[in-house]
Amino acid sequence: MEYILISAGIFLCVLLGFLMLNWLYKRTNAYQNQFVTIRGYLDGVPDNLKMACFGSTYAKFAFNALDKLNIQGFNFSLDAECLQCDKEVLEQYSDRLSPGCVVVFGLAACVTFCKEEEVVAINYRKYFKVLEKRRLPKKLSRSIKYRLGYHFPLTHNLKQAIRIFLDVPLIKDVVERYPVCCSALQTPKNMKDMAQGWVKMFHLPDLKQANLSEENNRRMKTNTSVLTEMIEFCQQKGWKPVIVITPSSAELNKHFSGQFVKATLLTMIHEVQQATGVYAFDYRKNKAFQHDPSLFVDGGFRMSKYGSVKFIRQLIRDLNEKGFCLNNKSIAKTI
Repeated sequence: MEYILISAGIFLCVLLGFLMLNWLYKRTNAYQNQFVTIRGYLDGVPDNLKMACFGSTYAKFAFNALDKLNIQGFNFSLDAECLQCDKEVLEQYSDRLSPGCVVVFGLAACVTFCKEEEVVAINYRKYFKVLEKRRLPKKLSRSIKYRLGYHFPLTHNLKQAIRIFLDVPLIKDVVERYPVCCSALQTPKNMKDMAQGWVKMFHLPDLKQANLSEENNRRMKTNTSVLTEMIEFCQQKGWKPVIVITPSSAELNKHFSGQFVKATLLTMIHEVQQATGVYAFDYRKNKAFQHDPSLFVDGGFRMSKYGSVKFIRQLIRDLNEKGFCLNNKSIAKTI
């Protein structure tokens, strides 16, 4: 009996110590920096939005300058985001969008192959913070492993407890994780690694061949349907949806063949346009963004703040040419 009591006491002390370490770790900058890409969500999504942007990592950086341009908008993009999760975010926060809101769906090559089950685990803690329980991907909502990792982050990496005593500076903006711009020597390596990462993630032979596997054809069909549903949802709400292929540099673009992009991303967009009549803008090879290292923090995929400002201004000019009438009166924040 005495042995049981002593064992129970030791277990209780260890448990309380572990809970205390997690409580302290959650108050460190190191932990908070994991959520720099959703800081806007944590601060509270504003009401009466005039522009709403959705997409994955590329869109998080491409639309990062809405505040700098005084646009009454919000960048809903998340790291490693799939279109299925975009749809859940759009529906959950639909009450924050004003009538006539411009809804921008940012796309990039390979998003056509994105599958919810494969990407949500990468940044699962962010989804727990952003989405309501009923909207969480099944892989997260049904998993004890991910719930434990969310509520008790040291469960998966106890070594991070050192940050309780040796913390790091707080990162306030996603671009602060990177240099102002990428060096000419580092850029090719970054873009090659990125291209190889997509090849591995989506089980592709390369980014040149247009012949796709049955699995990737299925994924492309699913993502085409999801994007169509989001566009139709926006149209039913009286918003103004547009599809935008965000800029990438020549160094990244050289890893893709024209026939691969046409057979995947452009085919998906064409089918969505056929079904909905939505406008689409392609900046992937836009001359203004091909060879200027100051426009990207990694050499060609993630835009710098300066690059984002330049891109959004160009997008607004192009939207106005299509009759959107976006100006200081229609989309600017009120002072």
